[in-house]
Amino acid sequence: MKYLDLDLNFKAHPVTKDVTKKVDDSAVLTSLKNLIKTANFERPFHPEIGCQVYSLLFEQMTPEVLSSISKTIKYVVENFEPRVELLSINVTPIQSAIVIDLEYRI
Repeated sequence: MKYLDLDLNFKAHPVTKDVTKKVDDSAVLTSLKNLIKTANFERPFHPEIGCQVYSLLFEQMTPEVLSSISKTIKYVVENFEPRVELLSINVTPIQSAIVIDLEYRI
């Protein structure tokens, strides 16, 4: 067990009755999702932690907006998740949605 984070669902472990934990790959993946879903100024005492993805979702999907989404994700991952080496980000618009593929190394 290399990485250990709390499970933010705060479910009790069936045997120990303690808060369940996320370990290794699962802990890092959950951290990445939380960072990308967090808006600036959403975390008390840490206004610098956040990503602008939600504010960009309702813009017209031009190449500039797709590039901005990619840049904001790259910024938040590289600056606030030291366990990850980001290899690539691919942002693809599909009908009325976007697909974000992250390739990373733990």
